[in-house]
Amino acid sequence: MKKTSVGLAISVLLTLIVALLGTMIFTVKAQPVIQFAIILNGSGSINAPDWILIRTGLANAVSNPAIMPQTGSVELTIVQFGGIAQVTVPPTVITPATVVAVVATINGMAQPGGMTAMADAISLAWATVSGSANFDPAIEQIINLATDGMPNVRNNAATSDLDSDTVIDAYDDVIAERDNAVAGGLDEFDVEGIAISIVNRNWFRDYVVYPPPGYVAPPFIGPGWIRVVADATEFAATIDEKIEVVIPPPRPVGGEWVAINKSKLLAPWIGLASLLIVSTVAVSVAYVKHRKKKQT
Repeated sequence: MKKTSVGLAISVLLTLIVALLGTMIFTVKAQPVIQFAIILNGSGSINAPDWILIRTGLANAVSNPAIMPQTGSVELTIVQFGGIAQVTVPPTVITPATVVAVVATINGMAQPGGMTAMADAISLAWATVSGSANFDPAIEQIINLATDGMPNVRNNAATSDLDSDTVIDAYDDVIAERDNAVAGGLDEFDVEGIAISIVNRNWFRDYVVYPPPGYVAPPFIGPGWIRVVADATEFAATIDEKIEVVIPPPRPVGGEWVAINKSKLLAPWIGLASLLIVSTVAVSVAYVKHRKKKQT
């Protein structure tokens, strides 16, 4: 009688606990381990055929699951800029279900034209990434800037001469916006220069890429690099390599971050389940002893 009562009580309780924990596990939402924002210069200095090459190269890279994982591990944002900055692809977790629309959007991007509002673009990219529902300091936030030229539109983010060239200008605004993003949690800022000069390359290396000290790639030895390509054709041909450096495969669905949060979420329930098992066993044993005593 004792073994039957206790065993039945435990079996029923364990069934309920397993059902509860199973529900909790399968309702935990997997989230990306990288928020990746691409800032793309589409100012008037880029001609129409080159713009098509640039956007086609980007679309091809994003559509390739060997380059851009479609496992839900990457959230992609794309910001274009010319005289103004605009979000072209809002924060989107890349999966087989979402990538088709993202690629179609990239292929349909109209060139903004105009001047080079680079500081505004960095500000908008970081505001968009940090405002995403997936933003969390525990995961990586990475920005990659692709540009054929230098900033020439002020947004007055800078109040001092940050690059020590004796003037406060649009260059300082870019540095200030990069600093604001880093202060907010940005982990990495890389640059790809399309046919820019050595002087401009070195300015990005010394004042914009993050973390310091910046370096010229390739080879790629870590975050905080600038790469210079000869033209739009080389940009399109090498964009796969850039994305693979930033997002090295393999990336598991959700990554370790989700697993950690999952265990934190389940811990109280596991503790409660253990308490219920102990309590049930104790009550069952006491009940059996009481009945046995009455029978004697």
